[in-house]
Amino acid sequence: MVLFACLLPVAGCDSAKSQGEAGRHDEEHIGHVIPAHKPRSFPRAVSRCRELNNQISETVAHGNPNPSIDLRLLSVALDIANWLPEIAAVSDMPASPWNEVHARAADLASAYETVRRGASLPEVQTAMKQANESITALESLLGLADSRWFDEPKQPGQEATQQPSGPSSISPSSAQGS
Repeated sequence: MVLFACLLPVAGCDSAKSQGEAGRHDEEHIGHVIPAHKPRSFPRAVSRCRELNNQISETVAHGNPNPSIDLRLLSVALDIANWLPEIAAVSDMPASPWNEVHARAADLASAYETVRRGASLPEVQTAMKQANESITALESLLGLADSRWFDEPKQPGQEATQQPSGPSSISPSSAQGS
């Protein structure tokens, strides 16, 4: 009986500890975990899409669609394509260019899905052409964009601040109507 009485508090502690650990585990999953390969800004995301697309296209150009394509590389490219609208939304990009980003990102993700599912070489080549056109459209959009839409912190953890230059200064959001 004494042994049972001693084990009960231990079991209680263990179960409480387990529940506490489970709670902390859930909180970690509830929190925002940002993958290391997620670009911090829209310009960086577009640049990274171009780099990854060039690497994937090089493999396809040699006539080897799958299995020679690095699936991890393709997975990262697909992740970034899917994140593009979210990354653009965090900027001060107006609605019209954001809608274009959303459409091009969907095209890009669709192209990468075609490659990932192991389509035939002609289908993969067509998909990579579509991906290249989507990235070119994103690069064009970026070239026409107001750079203030994408202000980034100068150092990690430091917020970018915009100092008004006077009554005639135009903020990126007010440039939307221009």
